[in-house]
Amino acid sequence: MWTSEPDRAGVAGGRRAPVARFLMPQDKDIKRLVRARMVGTGERYTDAKAAIDSRPRGEVGRHDEPEATAHPQDALDAYFRAWNAWLRTIAHEARRNTPTWRHDEPKPPVDAARWGALHHPNARVRRDCLNILDHHANDDSLDVFRAALKDPVPRVREIALHGLACERCRTTELCVTDVAPDLIRALQTDSSAKVRHGTVGVLARLAGRNERIVAALRQAATDDEDPFVRQVAQAAVDGRRRDIRSAKALRRRAGPAAIAADKS
Repeated sequence: MWTSEPDRAGVAGGRRAPVARFLMPQDKDIKRLVRARMVGTGERYTDAKAAIDSRPRGEVGRHDEPEATAHPQDALDAYFRAWNAWLRTIAHEARRNTPTWRHDEPKPPVDAARWGALHHPNARVRRDCLNILDHHANDDSLDVFRAALKDPVPRVREIALHGLACERCRTTELCVTDVAPDLIRALQTDSSAKVRHGTVGVLARLAGRNERIVAALRQAATDDEDPFVRQVAQAAVDGRRRDIRSAKALRRRAGPAAIAADKS
């Protein structure tokens, strides 16, 4: 949710450091933060606004609970503004590599992220919401990841696949039997070759724990319409994990002729 741009204030030695692009909240944005604080603390409007106005620029929205706003989209807007402000502060103070650099990171609104992952009109925000759920509420968000597999944007479906099968961010053990049908369905029916290609890598990690996954990879190695999907699926069947590369990498290795054929 941020892009790099030169820090106009400069840094020591004359070099410019990348910082998050952040615009100060407008009046309507401040009102949303004030409403959130009123709900969370019971303060009157004037007291809540005075508390918000008294904060330094980098702390605006930091301690407001975004989920207290009236609508999930308002909660997400407030969170991403606060996160951008926090990120700008981190970059400006060069705290990125300190042991406690994330101790004051804004808390994500998990319930609002569940709504946003499926219903926000902006595909980039839906992706970001899925990432929030993957990192902060993976175990309790499997139904959201499953529903997001039907998203019209391929990149959103890719993030949903990762969240569904991610073991690093879970607090409990992944039940491969529960997620295998969804992953196999994506490999067999997703309209995007890029999504199917990415699904092969996910399934390859789980193949040793489910026979249906191995059968699906064998089928994809012979039947998928995309040559690179067939290639990586065969590598997965053969246990050649190092050969499960991205389509871009495979095109580079195949040479100009394969690239021209792929574009035709």
